[in-house]
This record gives sequence, C-alpha cells and structure tokens, in this order.
Amino acid sequence: KMVDGDSVVMKGEEEKIYHTQCVTCNKCEESIEGKFFMQDGNLVCPKCQAKEFEGRTCFLCEKDFAEECCLVSKGKNYHQSCIKCSVCGEGLLGKFFTLGDKFMCEKDYQETRKMCSDCGEQISGPYYTLEDNKVVCAKDFKKRLGNCKKC
Repeated sequence: KMVDGDSVVMKGEEEKIYHTQCVTCNKCEESIEGKFFMQDGNLVCPKCQAKEFEGRTCFLCEKDFAEECCLVSKGKNYHQSCIKCSVCGEGLLGKFFTLGDKFMCEKDYQETRKMCSDCGEQISGPYYTLEDNKVVCAKDFKKRLGNCKKC
C-alpha cells in the first residue's frame, strides 16, 4: 500500500520505505521500534536476537553477544565491532573479504591480489606459481597444459 504518514526508511543497497506498523520481528511478530537486526534478509528484534545467540561467544574476544550484532563467517561467530582488517586494522562494516582466516577491507584485498604473468589481469580465485616464480591464473595455467584429448 502507499506509504502516507508515519514511515520507516531503511537504507542499504537499496532504500526501502515501510509503514511503521509493518516493521515487525520475523520471529515473534512484535512491532520493532529503534534497534533491530537482519538475519537472512529478515528483521529481528533485539530480544529474539539475544535468544538466538544465547550461550554463544565471539571467536575473537570470547565475550557473549547479549544484544550486539553477530556475524557468522565460516561457522564462527563474531561481534561486528571485533572484525577488523588484518592489514590496516580498520573496522569492517558492510563489504569485506576473507583471505584464509583473515578479514580484509576491499582496498587491502585488492592490493594483495596477484597479477597474472600471462594475461596481465588481476587474479580472482586460485593461481599457480611456476618454477620461474611467475604467477598465472587458472585459465592461463590450463592453457599451458594443453588440451585433453577426451574433453
């Protein structure tokens, strides 16, 4: 329905407008005023968030989550405030990358990516280091191997 009156604007990748009465917890269906959390794209109130993470601790600081935001990465739980770039130390909000078990901001991730010696492009994904210490992307490595007679 058309929003004309009290409303809530949620900003993210896309700005969304909701009737105030439509902002409800996806778990308990209670109205949410103020702080809320997102779980799998759904709104969750602080009480349900706390129940969800009761007894769990942050992998980095080992403290409980209480009503703080929790991020799950590779099966481990983290406070949003504990996640920092392993290169520059800046707090990571929004978009970030993982390299092994390390968190990285976009800037530092881009700077650590290897360049393919054959095609000259930045490598995203697996790469191969050759005997002469040249680094090649998977596509160019396969070219070096030749074509399989079967496939």
